[in-house]
Amino acid sequence: MIDNMPADGIHILVIPVFGQILVVPVALIEEVLPVPEISENPDLPDVFAGEFDWRGKSVGLTSFSRLSGGKMEKPVPGNRVVVFKPLEGCNVDEQFALLISADPEPRAVGRMDLQKDVNAPGDNPMIVSYCTLDGRAVGIPNMAEWKKKLCMKE
Repeated sequence: MIDNMPADGIHILVIPVFGQILVVPVALIEEVLPVPEISENPDLPDVFAGEFDWRGKSVGLTSFSRLSGGKMEKPVPGNRVVVFKPLEGCNVDEQFALLISADPEPRAVGRMDLQKDVNAPGDNPMIVSYCTLDGRAVGIPNMAEWKKKLCMKE
């Protein structure tokens, strides 16, 4: 994201995900909403904890921890859900949702706002790079790895 950032910057969401912060271009986001009623669906890939109805579609819900091989957090008051647009190469109607711990922060950033963090936490294949933003450590998602886990098989 940093290396191919336009000179005039991009708009991002700073997303708190239970002890970590992700930065995601708003171009990948459909909507942020309160946690909806979640129902189980055994036909979904294991990375999804369940699904919910969003604008007449069933959308799978996961968390960053679950994407990374851990357990799904239990939603509590104040948590939110970020509905992502379908990832490139997935079916056109494959939105997915990520459980987040609080409201995300919309920001406009330039190259100088995000600095690569050489003191980044351990290796996580779901993160392509760690940076600092306003003195906070943030992770840039590795969307190629997310796609491997999130695209439904036809």
